[in-house]
Amino acid sequence: PSSSNPFTFSLINIHTDPDETDQELNVLDDVYRVVANDGSQEDDVILLGDLNVDDQHLGELGQVSDIMWTVSKTPTNTRKSKQYDNILFSRRRSQEFTGKSGVYDFRTRFKLSEKEALTVSDHLPIWAEFHISENGAVRQASAAQPVQR
Repeated sequence: PSSSNPFTFSLINIHTDPDETDQELNVLDDVYRVVANDGSQEDDVILLGDLNVDDQHLGELGQVSDIMWTVSKTPTNTRKSKQYDNILFSRRRSQEFTGKSGVYDFRTRFKLSEKEALTVSDHLPIWAEFHISENGAVRQASAAQPVQR
């Protein structure tokens, strides 16, 4: 890969209030659009964090044109009972996405009890892989399937 054209991006890290999730998600679509159109000429905007909802309840954020999420129907909490976390970006603008993403289940990987795992975090790490060069040779993100690690 060419180091003269590195993959650059704007990152929005969020944590919604569980009591205000609907309202916050319906403002986060505006935040995403403002960052995407802030005049910096950056085409890649990645929004990630603890949304406190699953991928089917993203409200207006889930309606942003070309938005895709990397975690679908997979628990992201340590108890493996709910999906809270996700990584979202435009499938059209962020062609550097390799199609690989998932939830890292450290609890199973390190054979931890629920109590032990909860001392680390009540969330499992989520991840997504991107090429290091802008518009590098990639597969279509829309055809990507999440990978569990």
